[in-house]
Amino acid sequence: MSRIKSLSAQEERVLNLARQGLGDKQIAQQLQLSTDTVRTYWQRIRQKVGAATRAEIVATLGDKQAAAALEVVESEKDQLRQEIAHRKSIERALRASEIEWRRLADSMPQIVFAADGDGKIFHLNARFYEYTGASKDRSPADWILEYVHPEDLSDMHLRIQSCLITAEPMEMEVRLRRFDGAYRWHINRAAAYLDEHGQATRWYGTLTDIHDIKKVREELETSQAMLEQAQAAADIGSYEFDFVTSLCRWSTNLFAIFSIPERHGWFDADVWIKMIVPEDLERVQSEIWAAVKDQTAVDVRYRIQRPTGDIRYLHSRAMVKYKDGKPDRLIGTAQDVTQLEEANRALRLSEQQFRTMTESSPLGVFVTDSSGQTLYTNATYQAMTGLKAEEALGFGWVKALHPEDRDRLINHWLDSAGRATNFRESTRFLLPDGEIRWVYAQAAAIQLDEETHGYVGVVENITERKQAEAERDRLLGIIDATPDIIGASDLDLKVIALNAAGRKLFGVAEGEGFGSLTIGKAHPDWALQKIKEEGIPTALSTGSWTGESAIVNFNGEEVPTSQAILAHRNAQGEIAYLSTVIRDISAIKAVQGELEEQRRFIEKVLEANFDMVYIYDILERRTIYVNSAVAKIWGFSPDNLKAGESASIRKLFHPDDEEIIDAHLERVRALDDKTMIDFQYRILAADGSWKWMHGRESVFRRDENGRVKQIVGVAEQLTDQPTFTET
Repeated sequence: MSRIKSLSAQEERVLNLARQGLGDKQIAQQLQLSTDTVRTYWQRIRQKVGAATRAEIVATLGDKQAAAALEVVESEKDQLRQEIAHRKSIERALRASEIEWRRLADSMPQIVFAADGDGKIFHLNARFYEYTGASKDRSPADWILEYVHPEDLSDMHLRIQSCLITAEPMEMEVRLRRFDGAYRWHINRAAAYLDEHGQATRWYGTLTDIHDIKKVREELETSQAMLEQAQAAADIGSYEFDFVTSLCRWSTNLFAIFSIPERHGWFDADVWIKMIVPEDLERVQSEIWAAVKDQTAVDVRYRIQRPTGDIRYLHSRAMVKYKDGKPDRLIGTAQDVTQLEEANRALRLSEQQFRTMTESSPLGVFVTDSSGQTLYTNATYQAMTGLKAEEALGFGWVKALHPEDRDRLINHWLDSAGRATNFRESTRFLLPDGEIRWVYAQAAAIQLDEETHGYVGVVENITERKQAEAERDRLLGIIDATPDIIGASDLDLKVIALNAAGRKLFGVAEGEGFGSLTIGKAHPDWALQKIKEEGIPTALSTGSWTGESAIVNFNGEEVPTSQAILAHRNAQGEIAYLSTVIRDISAIKAVQGELEEQRRFIEKVLEANFDMVYIYDILERRTIYVNSAVAKIWGFSPDNLKAGESASIRKLFHPDDEEIIDAHLERVRALDDKTMIDFQYRILAADGSWKWMHGRESVFRRDENGRVKQIVGVAEQLTDQPTFTET
């Protein structure tokens, strides 16, 4: 007890209150002190008494019962504090999870909703209000009566009530009113969150717009029918040749092309080989084996003699399929191109007549194909360019062009050839002896059945007339030949120069002045603002600016463009004027939009499909992809199947169907890329029941050796037991 005497009066008060079971906060309130001050007193007491804990301090001072009580109290307080901290942590996590879910829901393109266990909606994401134009002041629970089509309300209420009783996921199609008053079809999906007792405490769901998908599906069906008709009209026959057995099989139309009776199934390839004209046979066989060796496609033309004695020209394209690194199948098509060959022969005759006629012409004459490559030049042309006949073929004539004219003329020529327009141009030829010769060239497109087959042109020597105009024409030709808009303005943005494309945009005729014309007329407001606030300041400070903008065409339509702005300085280093180059990029933007729409369409179609759609890797023996329909049909989630091993998935098939499955896999490994096969089987669902399924599969991807690697399939549940197992 002598130690107590060493304590101060305030320290004794702290100690006595602790003996009564009070904590630091309570002691601080009793003594009108701060909690930190009470803790300071305890440190002093520990130093004086020589004990570590408060309970030890009380025991040391002789009050074991109070120490024990104090120890129990402190233990209970510690446990209580831990429980409170744990509970607060859980509450914070729940609040964070709820916030994260709402943020995720607001970022989704679908309408997302949440409802309580009674089906009353308490949250709708931002997409709902954006889509419907509804006010956020209204209760979310009223949306069904307000925006669902009246004809769909009854079915929707019945479906909701049924799901509330069974806690099963809901899926149905309803019409939802958009902000503009139009009703559009949506697929409504919802699933319950169950507590530990299996009771639905909350429902989460989505509404996905499928209105356009239904329309596209109808359009696809129409397109498919048109494609089938086009293939039938093309009169193309298909074939398959087995390298191992030397057997082949043909499509019905190929028998018609060869004019022999149709045979069903596989037959000896000698029937085919014996009809090839002997002069072509060795070449055909050589080209096929060369393709096999190089693993390239077969593309060969040959003649056949039909039983009637007439000769027909065929064009065959084929691919070699390999098995275990060896050629296994030759799969391809053959088309009767006799009329085309005869037309080519007539064309060659006509070309010879043309050559005879042009050799005596005082003008240089040339003929090109549809791509602009030279096929023929007469002697006058060769003398004018200093090129030999073979040197002028293709794009060889480019070598005769003066280096300063080459780019201009090539661009103009390729542009004209690409647009199938007549060509007129002056240029210079640089002869081997250094002589510069000015010529005027013009060419007209050869049109047949509204199709361009090439060009016929003449070249005239205009050296004396063009020498004085050379530099001006060269510069103006480059600028005016481009389809891009090229222009210049002063620092007040008044137009001072425009190329042909720019004059066309502004409606300025050749030779007219620009008056008060400014660049603002060419751009929509947002683009003009971007140019003024970003483009021009950047060009003035750095010398140039490049970015995306837009122009307004004659029809008042906004056309997306890429634009470059350059700042030009005078001899004193001061900025004198600005120039710009504007290019139409609407085609690029359209392609980008189409690709994105296709990706979104495929994703939505697959997930909207009521049948199972899957991709299975038969080499790696794993599921690559399966849509959400598997949950409805089999009771497994897509992740369950993708994560499962092959052995575990195999156990899902009925024991009596193992031979069917094995036989089916063998057929799959021998499939070509165009064939689909059907089969039926039984599968063990998640609820323990056996379900009959009907599947259709085809090759999706092969490995580097040509083996079937991945297959794509569609499976549907059969309501009745099938009478057969595989087709």
